[in-house]
Order: sequence, then structure tokens, then C-alpha cells
Amino acid sequence: MPFHGVGGKRIGTENWIDAIQREVLEEIGVKISIKDAVKTRYITTGAELESIGLSDSPRPYCIYKRTREADPNFSQLEVLWLVGFEAAIDISDLEELHPRSEVGALVCLTGDMLRKTLHEKILYTDIINSSDGSRLILGKNVTIDYNKRAVPAGLATIVASEQRPRLFKRL
Repeated sequence: MPFHGVGGKRIGTENWIDAIQREVLEEIGVKISIKDAVKTRYITTGAELESIGLSDSPRPYCIYKRTREADPNFSQLEVLWLVGFEAAIDISDLEELHPRSEVGALVCLTGDMLRKTLHEKILYTDIINSSDGSRLILGKNVTIDYNKRAVPAGLATIVASEQRPRLFKRL
């Protein structure tokens, strides 16, 4: 069962920063502080091409451009770009997080657990029972099959793949 990062669509002429801050507030009920990414990853439907230099501030973590008309990840053809930002959630404890709006559950993972979801069969029950700080927070009246595999999707996959080099640097 896939999980995604928090996000959504821009409304009207809304800029990227205002859009993500609004979406996060709507979906998990907290404010965030956008961070400036060290590099921006430019990605197309086919593959990551290269890092690109931008003058935007804060600089996005990644820019994904859908390059095929029939991308199975999108039901709406007008969605052409995804922009991801690094951010800090302005909370003191994970207990402050609650799924809202169209979000059924929040999957809060450490970097190591996120990386493992790409390479190992990590079930939602494994996340609940982990002692590394990873958590699963369900919305009201939401039930899931805890024996389903937790698999990152969309921009969560990009972030998960970035965890692998960090692990090797520590070895």
C-alpha cells in the first residue's frame, strides 16, 4: 500500500510556497518552515537528468516534469509539474500531528526506515512496532491492513532513494 508526501495543487495564481504551506495546514494541521535545498533535482518521467542551479529562494528540493501524455500516476492531464521542498514541521512532539482533510494516515519514518521501504519488505505493522521513532498515525474512523507492505510513491520515492548514500557514508 503506497504512501506519499504531503502536498497538493496550487489554487489560481498562488505561488509554490504559499501552496505547500496551505496544503500542509489543510492535510495535517500544522505550520511548516520551508528550507533552502542544497541542490535541486530535476527529474522527468523517464529518469533523473541532473542537478540544476536556480535563483529561487528557498530553492526547491526537486522539480518533476511529467514528460509523457499517459503517465499512470496522474489522472488529470493538466498536471505537468511537481515541486518538492524540504521543510521543518513546527511542532514539539509527534502527538501534535493528526491526519485531516483527504489524508487517512500519516506515515512518520526515520531516514533509515524510509530507505528500508525501498529495499526490504517493510509492513505497516513493522512501522508500528519499530523502536527507531517511526510512527503510523491513523485518522478518525480509518482502518488499514497492517500486513500490507509500506511502499513510497511519487516524491516520497525520491526522498527515500536519497537516504541510501547517507547510510553508506556512515559505514
